[in-house]
Amino acid sequence: MFKSSAAATIVFAAQFFFAPQAVMAQTASASIQVSVTQPQPVAAGTNFDYVIQVNNEGPDNAANPSLSFPLPAGLAFQSESVAPGWSCNSITPGTVGATVTCTAATLAVGSDAFTITASSPPTASGTFSTTATVSSTTPDPESNDNSFDVTVIIQPSSDFSMALSASPNPVSAGTNLTWTMTVTNNGPSTGFNASADLPLPPPTTFVSVAAPPGWSCVTPSVGANGSVTCSLTSTINSGVSATFTVVSQVPSSLAAGTTLPATATVSSPDDSIPANDFATASVQSAVVFDLGITKTRTPGLVLPGSSQQYTIVVTNSGPSDAAGVTMTDVLPAPLRFASLASPGGWSCTTPTPGTNGTITCSIPSLAASAVATFTLNVVVDPATPGGTPINNTSSVAASVPDSNGSNNSATASAAVGTPANISAAKSVAGGTTHGEGSVVTYTIVLTNAGTLAQADNPGNELTDVLPSSLTLIGANAASGTAMANIGTNTVTWNGAIPGSGSVTISIQAFVHYGTAGTTISNQATISYDSDANGTNDASRQSDDPSTPAPSDPTSFTVAGSVPALSTTMLVLLGALLAAMALFVMKT
Repeated sequence: MFKSSAAATIVFAAQFFFAPQAVMAQTASASIQVSVTQPQPVAAGTNFDYVIQVNNEGPDNAANPSLSFPLPAGLAFQSESVAPGWSCNSITPGTVGATVTCTAATLAVGSDAFTITASSPPTASGTFSTTATVSSTTPDPESNDNSFDVTVIIQPSSDFSMALSASPNPVSAGTNLTWTMTVTNNGPSTGFNASADLPLPPPTTFVSVAAPPGWSCVTPSVGANGSVTCSLTSTINSGVSATFTVVSQVPSSLAAGTTLPATATVSSPDDSIPANDFATASVQSAVVFDLGITKTRTPGLVLPGSSQQYTIVVTNSGPSDAAGVTMTDVLPAPLRFASLASPGGWSCTTPTPGTNGTITCSIPSLAASAVATFTLNVVVDPATPGGTPINNTSSVAASVPDSNGSNNSATASAAVGTPANISAAKSVAGGTTHGEGSVVTYTIVLTNAGTLAQADNPGNELTDVLPSSLTLIGANAASGTAMANIGTNTVTWNGAIPGSGSVTISIQAFVHYGTAGTTISNQATISYDSDANGTNDASRQSDDPSTPAPSDPTSFTVAGSVPALSTTMLVLLGALLAAMALFVMKT
């Protein structure tokens, strides 16, 4: 610029006329400007570049140019690319809110470019503004373009992905099926809004869900079908996964080989890649069940012609329903069918009452945990010999193999018995002749010809009243209780006799004087339970086994008395007899 004063004009004229070779002195100027370009928008959690252009439009070089670029608060410096001839201050990568300052010795007419790489935190959102400025020691005729405002829009941008698995595979009908959903935020931004959804495949029903912290789930009612939807209530960082465990129940009635597919999805308004927002998994169903059967006989005597009752219980321990279940009972020969009571839903075929044969009951499907009880009534063939074993077996099977075949049959065992049938054989020791004043010993053997025991029922099982020509001394027995009532000259015995067993009873008596030449006969009376009802209803007289006649008395002949004894000998004999009687009674 030239000075406009008169003095200046005079000086200029003097110089022009008196120094024509001198060059007029001029002041240098340089018009510099700055601009910044940056792509919009920027995803939170990523690096991005500020591209800064510094121009010198001249006309002269700009001396000592300087560029200042403060990063917006919250953004971090990462790196820089500087034009040749420039140098910048040293900044540690990751420094938040740093200011980049670059200087040079001169800026020629033209342009220099700078690239400053910055990063935003994954949680950033909104606008981030700053101003780039340039300056020079060379006058700038247009300083209004020495700064440039730049605003960056940063918004969340996430890539949510879904993974889904199911176990076990195959899954048994009647058991739980576990679905595992895994939602992953692949970034780059922190996720704020996300929802995961799993529609349960019918006919499975909801049992439970386990969700990680920061998620809230809406589920169907327990036992109902529907969708499990879980929503993010906090945040999920980039690179972090959330795992959900959803348990559903497979109906016990589901057929084997059924495919159970499910598709889980994740959604978010910030999701940038929708292609990986869903995942599918499926399993196959299997049928596994455990049929069992038990059989018991109602306690009671098994006698020819008697009625017997069996209780047959069929169970399915599951976990699946069992299809085509059949219960079979083949009656053994001694049994004759009478009646059968079966539970609802079962169809049965039976022999004609009074005959032998096979009982078959079936049902199309027996549910898991079901219990079916049958009551079978039979009659024992009246002609069945005592001791005949009766082994009645029931079995159960299904149309497909049972997982446990060890409990598919059950047997109730018994043996046909015969009631007590007691006989008594009574003999006298020492032959059929005994002298006056002697002591005789009777032996009574009670024998049970039945297979059932004779119990010690109310009343006496044996009663023996000795004739008046004898005086009772004592009685004893191998088992039970023998009582000698000397006052009534009567022996009684109470006790049990095992089936096909016997009991021996001994009786001692004194033969009266004055009975020589007579025959003394005696029979005992026995009582027993002939119909096994706990009461002695039958009686019988003892038999002398030394004679062929049945049920005859036991007899002996009394011989004459021995020669008269002295008084001393009679006293000794009396003492001896008394001692013998006392000994026998004690025994």
